[in-house]
Amino acid sequence: MSMKNIIIISKYLITIFFGVAGSFYVYKYISNLPKLENTFQSISLGMPMGEVKYVLGSPDYVLHPIKKFNFEKEDQTVVSKEEIANAKEGVNSFFDWHYSKSSSLVTVNFDSNKRIVKEIGCHFIDKNEFLLGMGICEINGIHALDDEDTVLDRLGKPSSSKIIDETKIMEFDSYNMKIFLEKRIVRGIVILNLADKQNLYKHFLSTTI
Repeated sequence: MSMKNIIIISKYLITIFFGVAGSFYVYKYISNLPKLENTFQSISLGMPMGEVKYVLGSPDYVLHPIKKFNFEKEDQTVVSKEEIANAKEGVNSFFDWHYSKSSSLVTVNFDSNKRIVKEIGCHFIDKNEFLLGMGICEINGIHALDDEDTVLDRLGKPSSSKIIDETKIMEFDSYNMKIFLEKRIVRGIVILNLADKQNLYKHFLSTTI
């Protein structure tokens, strides 16, 4: 093979190499961008109650519904085992399920009429800060114990933000995410259809004015 042909083939192979490498880089970049979230730990928004129980099992405990329609404070009480036993459909009669993990709490909230998932949450409950970087409650590239700057760098400006007592709540409509922070550190992440929430709020206002 002549030197000229060797040079031509070498240039061709180099072009292919950089083309493949560039395509891979672009793919990795695009796949790492934040996206609209609907699923966490194989639980998806709109999933039926029975399928959630199949995936995660029965909840460790469930909560009573909120007594008052209050967006600022959501005081709820735990349903007793006796209440669950006496309920017509057992645990399926309640719509706020909680699963205790080693360092986090996974919550699944259902639409009481349609009996499908309307919210999925993961909340960091361990006080040991050494777990930083362990990937706890990872949703859309955000983890429990990330700081506020990391959230903003990753997701951009929130659609809304408010502070209640010592907790800041940031909502990101474009990603179906609500993030709870204390002392500028992520403590909980919830996936919900924020468009549905806004429609619910408008409906509430229209029925009370």
